[in-house]
Amino acid sequence: MPTPSVAHDRSRSHLAGEFVMQRNEEFLVAVVSACAAVAYADGWVTREERRRLLGALRSCDALAAFPVEEVGQLFDEVTDAFARDHDEAERAAFERVEPFRGTPSRSREILRACTAVAAADTQLDGEERTILLLLCEQLDLDPAEFDLADARGPRRRA
Repeated sequence: MPTPSVAHDRSRSHLAGEFVMQRNEEFLVAVVSACAAVAYADGWVTREERRRLLGALRSCDALAAFPVEEVGQLFDEVTDAFARDHDEAERAAFERVEPFRGTPSRSREILRACTAVAAADTQLDGEERTILLLLCEQLDLDPAEFDLADARGPRRRA
């Protein structure tokens, strides 16, 4: 069997890098969409919630390479979608998160970013908590891991 050339190895490495970047972009969209659902749960998005999202993403190795301006613009686009049609935007956010179910590390990163956004206004309100519990359910995570468990357990989506 012939030995692969250096050019072939570089080409394969380049394709692998493109695949990783594409997968990370899908993850970025999922994280931003989930965070927007949490931020918009109470009907509006604060600057602090936006700031918390950007901070959470900078601490995530898989997403730190994305320019802050690009992430901020994506967050604005997703929250604008919530303003236009809340139900459709929420459905889309949960749809974007679904591919990461069964990937515990990615699922946890999504929830960590969302809890950081929810903590932006120092008090977790009922609407934000509901979205966080639904995300836990969607991603097959234990709400207790994120200090979200109570005697009632997670609420089911209608």
